[in-house]
Amino acid sequence: MSDLSALIATYKAAKSAWETADRLDDTKRGPEWTAYLAAETALVVLPCHTLSQVRSKVAWFLDNEDAYDALRRCFINDEETLVPFLQSLLGGPTDNAGETE
Repeated sequence: MSDLSALIATYKAAKSAWETADRLDDTKRGPEWTAYLAAETALVVLPCHTLSQVRSKVAWFLDNEDAYDALRRCFINDEETLVPFLQSLLGGPTDNAGETE
């Protein structure tokens, strides 16, 4: 199982656990929410090293409405989520000139 596949499985399980907990008590700040956000962040920042990995990751985000919405609306460490996502497609965090660190 690839790192991407493993993280997708973790994300799906965490999302399901949060949705179940949210239906029971309508809170978004419990441990299930924290696990869901952690799984989503791990997917966002997972570095890609091949074109195949880039394609698989982009396709998954485009096919997953909630994850795609996170790219457009959410923040990671006060930075738009789209920034670390795009950096991950380049292989990881980059400096201002676009070179990987």
